[in-house]
Amino acid sequence: MASSDNSLKHNSSDVGWEFAVLADPTNPDKLKCKFCMKVVSGGIYRMKQHIANIKGNISSCSMCTEEAKAKCKAAIEEAKSKKQNKTRHELEKREEVYITPIDEEDYEDVEVGGSRKRPRVRGPMDRFTSSINHQASLGVSIDKSLNASKKLN
Repeated sequence: MASSDNSLKHNSSDVGWEFAVLADPTNPDKLKCKFCMKVVSGGIYRMKQHIANIKGNISSCSMCTEEAKAKCKAAIEEAKSKKQNKTRHELEKREEVYITPIDEEDYEDVEVGGSRKRPRVRGPMDRFTSSINHQASLGVSIDKSLNASKKLN
């Protein structure tokens, strides 16, 4: 029995692993609550929400201890505050950077001679195709429609 328990434990220092084991050793996102034996999909974060009785993503664990509930709630709050502090720090760094605006007057307008059309680049498939002469094809279709209308009359 001890060897099967070791295979279901996860090598992590996360608080949530004190209260959960892997339900399926091949799928690390399926966990089983040690209190109510509920199988949870979604990883250790969702398991901590289950134990901390945070509603929204999962049902609450009715059999967990107050100590477990407090530990999981504290771990979730700590992660949220770390994320907020990181975001705040990044915003402060961005505000410190000052980019000078570019004055349009400092630059001279330079006109480049030549056509504005992009040069036609031929690719490897162009060897197998030929260009269509639109004028000739329009003339042929007009002639066909005139001949067809003459035959009807």
